[in-house]
Amino acid sequence: MDAAFVWGRNSRTYFFKGDKYWRYNGRKIDYGYPKSTSVWKGLPAHIDGAMKWRNGKSYFFAGSTYYRFDDWELQIEADYPKSIALKWMRCTKDNLGVITTTATPGVTQNTTQGYHGCDHVHEQSFGSAVYPSLVTLCSLLIVILTLNF
Repeated sequence: MDAAFVWGRNSRTYFFKGDKYWRYNGRKIDYGYPKSTSVWKGLPAHIDGAMKWRNGKSYFFAGSTYYRFDDWELQIEADYPKSIALKWMRCTKDNLGVITTTATPGVTQNTTQGYHGCDHVHEQSFGSAVYPSLVTLCSLLIVILTLNF
């Protein structure tokens, strides 16, 4: 499983694996699943995490980017994806750092696109950075306990 979350629009639990997803109704997987993630318009074929944030919005994470999903229009909102490092880890573009590539000695490459962190410690960022993983683990635990009892 790549991700799991409870969708705010219908309060059902969704599980994602590769380019497929399943909807769980509290007792079993709903009939007709799995389905292609392509129905979640604008979402990449593979996601690493998903959650409903405290603002009521659905967020999906893939690589170093995240997407905010419009639960009523059923598509990714305009201006997404965005950098996880800039928003969730509260980095600034100035402190994302640069790396030296080995392919061409002396050439540096800005890592804003593929960098998962920044070169400073920001105490408040730690909870935000791991929250999607904790939500996935807690959702999975709830499902397992429900199925076993």
